Amino acid sequence: MRTALALTVAVVALTLTSESSAAPEWVDRRIVLSGKPVAGSVDVGMGVGHTELFVGRNGTISASGAGFNTEAVLGLVGRVDLGLRFGARVNDESAVAQADSYAHFYNPDATYAFAHALSPFSNPELRVRGKLVDIGVFELGLEGRAVLPASRDSRFTTVFGVPMAVHAGHFFKLDFGVYSVLGLYDPFVFALDVPVNAWFQVTDKVFLGPMTGLRVYANYITNPGFDLMLGFGLGVHLVKWLDLKTQLVFPRVNQGAQFFGAGVGVGFVFE
Repeated sequence: MRTALALTVAVVALTLTSESSAAPEWVDRRIVLSGKPVAGSVDVGMGVGHTELFVGRNGTISASGAGFNTEAVLGLVGRVDLGLRFGARVNDESAVAQADSYAHFYNPDATYAFAHALSPFSNPELRVRGKLVDIGVFELGLEGRAVLPASRDSRFTTVFGVPMAVHAGHFFKLDFGVYSVLGLYDPFVFALDVPVNAWFQVTDKVFLGPMTGLRVYANYITNPGFDLMLGFGLGVHLVKWLDLKTQLVFPRVNQGAQFFGAGVGVGFVFE
């Protein structure tokens, strides 16, 4: 957590010394950080999660707990973002519930437990996103992630995606895309995610909207299948460089309400 604290202090220092660092309203934000030579953001949040797992002869076990998530992003020339994410869980139940993932705000592709294992700390995740098309109302990019197997019970996992966004004036934005997830286990674990998040700028300070997505997977736990995710996000621009972020997520609503979580945190932005 020392790294997260250092990054947060650095961002605050930079933003306090710049009167022109105001981030645009949420629906105006692009799929990468601003067009300035250097920009950046840091999200710090806490999540709580609950899960119920069927474990054969032992029946169903329940796990609930809290976790913390930190994600830092460096934007270069308005075309490329470099990101680093990691999380921590307060106990074993938090790891089972993947509580830190619920503080990964408005995430277009939530990787599964196989990528982040059941250790006290989630595996670090590196991200590169580049913008290919931006014609104002429509954006398209390419994204790659690497989840490093710091936990001994995990394997290297890759994520490749095509993030997109549609902007309708200063009031509405649709974030969507297609992401493939590959875990290098034996056998391989594969998932295909299609997230769709709709954002409404209801005032110049408040943004909110529903989040959903379809995930199809193979060799996950025992059988192929799919997950339907439903959620809701809400944020407030507290000051020009600071956002309050919240979300409520049901990652497998098709299996009932036994999987759910919520997160609250802050996002620092300098542009």
